[in-house]
Amino acid sequence: MTIINKTDHVIALMINDQWTTIMPTGLAAKIKEEKQLLETRSGVVLKKLVVHGIIQLPQRQPDTIYIVEPDVARYAWKTSYREDVCYLDCPIVRDDKYRSLAAMSLVCFHEVLLSYCL
Repeated sequence: MTIINKTDHVIALMINDQWTTIMPTGLAAKIKEEKQLLETRSGVVLKKLVVHGIIQLPQRQPDTIYIVEPDVARYAWKTSYREDVCYLDCPIVRDDKYRSLAAMSLVCFHEVLLSYCL
């Protein structure tokens, strides 16, 4: 299996009881969004967030998983059921921006399909 780091930082992942360092590949996958003026209410400016999708996330490849930030993974799962997109689970090291740098496992989407026979 190929693991591709689409974050903007180096990560470490426990694989077969050994720490493996995974360098970022290309630009980080990010949610493309913009803020738009909604209204001004009682002197307070309210804005809405418009999401236009994810940028820099490659298409699915056989036997490949992509490690991204949690917000990117959740958006990918919600909008396109990307079971190949994961994020670091229960991080044991974080940086000053609270980004996960090292973890023992990954969180991935798993679609469960239920069918009923009548």
